[in-house]
Amino acid sequence: MNIEGTQVATIGKPKTVSVIDISSNVMSISGHPFNTGDRVIVTSSGAVPGGLVSGIGYFVISASANSIKLSTTRQGAVGGSEIDLQSTGSGTITVASDEIFTLTRAGSSGTVTLKKADVTVGTFTNTNVNSPLRLFYWNREQSASSTDPVLKEIKVTGAI
Repeated sequence: MNIEGTQVATIGKPKTVSVIDISSNVMSISGHPFNTGDRVIVTSSGAVPGGLVSGIGYFVISASANSIKLSTTRQGAVGGSEIDLQSTGSGTITVASDEIFTLTRAGSSGTVTLKKADVTVGTFTNTNVNSPLRLFYWNREQSASSTDPVLKEIKVTGAI
């Protein structure tokens, strides 16, 4: 069966925030894996810090190896436009990767595009015009590290 369409998936491993400094809008996360522009979500067993909404995607400004700030857009993060944190929140506050990967196929035998957020990671073309594009599968290679994200790599495999 050939299906035209899009599949969306997210990945994430929560990292615990140890300190929130509302005077500098910094969230301290020891040895965090985030880079500037990465999409994350913030959750809490109590209340999230003032100025944030639980479960909404934000974008990291990597302030140091042990601290981050957040922005409402990827462009804002790259430009250093930080969210004003109005309170420290309560409970255990976590930040997790929420990058969105999209796999799109144009028609039953057309080009397949893999995107991370809005950036094209790869484009695959069906080189055999007599054979439709076959199914693709997500393969996850799990990290053995206790500090790296759960998923070290995402691979797309299948016959094209």
